This record gives sequence, C-alpha cells and structure tokens, in this order.
Amino acid sequence: MSVNKLLVTVLCLGGCAMAAPIGTLGIGSSGVVNATLTSILFTPDPTAVGSCLALGGQCNGDVNTGTTLTFTGGPLTTAEGILINGGLPFGTPPPASAGFVNPFLQFAIHNNLTFTFLGVNPGSSNTNCAGLSNGQSCSILEGSTVSPVLLTANGPNTVVSISLFGVASDGTGTSNWVGGFSATIPNITPLGIEQFFCGADAVCSPAEIANSPTLVVRSTSGSFFASANVPEPNTVVLLGAGLILLSLGLRRFKVV
Repeated sequence: MSVNKLLVTVLCLGGCAMAAPIGTLGIGSSGVVNATLTSILFTPDPTAVGSCLALGGQCNGDVNTGTTLTFTGGPLTTAEGILINGGLPFGTPPPASAGFVNPFLQFAIHNNLTFTFLGVNPGSSNTNCAGLSNGQSCSILEGSTVSPVLLTANGPNTVVSISLFGVASDGTGTSNWVGGFSATIPNITPLGIEQFFCGADAVCSPAEIANSPTLVVRSTSGSFFASANVPEPNTVVLLGAGLILLSLGLRRFKVV
C-alpha cells in the first residue's frame, strides 16, 4: 500500500470514528408555551420550515440564527422546524400526557440528528419566593417536591428557566449536550407566579397541583451546547493501530 493511501486510511479511521454533533443549537418559536405547575407544553410553530408530521407531530420550535451546530449531514436550516418532546407536555402529570419523549428534539429536514433527554437539573434550594432582591432565585415547592423550574427576580419581571442535559447523535457519533429553555415574564414577580398557581398563601396543596391553572408564556427560547465525548476505547485502538501502520509505512519508504 502506498504512503498516501495509508495516510487516507488512518485519517478516516480517526476522523470518521469521532464525528459527532458539536456546537450551539438555538431554538425559537412563534408559538406560545403553556405552563402548569408540573409541565411545559410548546404549541405548534406556524412559521417553522419543513414538516414534523413524519416525526410524530407538528413542529413546535425552529432553529434560530445563532445556531453554530456542526454534524454529519449539516448544517441546520435557519427556521427549520423542530419537534420538541414529540409535541407533548414535558414534565410530570398532571396532565396525564406529560412526560419525557425521546428523541427529545427532532428536526424536520435533518432526520439523522437527534437530541435524547437524560435528565433535568434541580431548581433552587430556596422555596421562599417572597421578598427576593434583583437576581435572587427561588423554586416552587410542589407538595414535598421542589420544582426544577427556576424563578429569578429581574426588577418587576421574572426570568423563568429550566436546565436539561442529554446525548446528541447524528448517526455517526454522539456528544453530550447541556442547555435549557428560558423566558422573561413581564410585570409579575416570582412570588406573583407562585401565588398564581398556589393561591394567596403561596402554598401548593395537592388539589392546586392536580388542578393547576395554565400560565401562557408568550416568548420562550432555548439554547443548547453539544460537546465532544472522550473517544471510545475501540476508537482509540483503531487510531493507535492506524498510526502504527503509518509509522511502518514511512519506515519502509525511508530514504537511507
């Protein structure tokens, strides 16, 4: 085998085996989000490019212009439709349909790219939303469970956020992703949001949790970052073997 062919083989062994989604995914939507005490539902996005029906539902998000994600078969198309959680509410019941659907994120045009959900980061250990200073946060205590949704005081407004993590795949490799969704809800404080769901006493009873009202959030965005995994042992072995072969090939053609 010639040195050139050997080099191409080695590069393919190393580069192809380690291909994976890398970079930032930004999500927007011209739909709204319906939030209850226990769930978050993205409604259909009428401006999304492409159809998500083959994926199991209507697109309820789209790719924003800040996206830098690279992957096999990419890049993503600006405003490309995204199916978030199979079009169902994510969280815990009620409603009965709430849960986590995998793949958590699917794409209308690039069907080989998927984001699988593995978990949600905890909310704030502070469950007292009264009297927060600017920048301070709380999470609502739902019975004996602390909500993973973070409520942060921002003047007379509240920044609502939830942090998630999982694994992204493009069919040739995988990477770890972290990120989440956030929204600014104007003219209502974290305590006001807590009282909206749980009444003036800001204590969520089982009945209030089971019959939670819906807070309509008009503008929500998502930001996710995928980073390379450490190469698997088989990848390291293949790459090492390739480098040995390359070394032997170079020695064979060494000029004395």
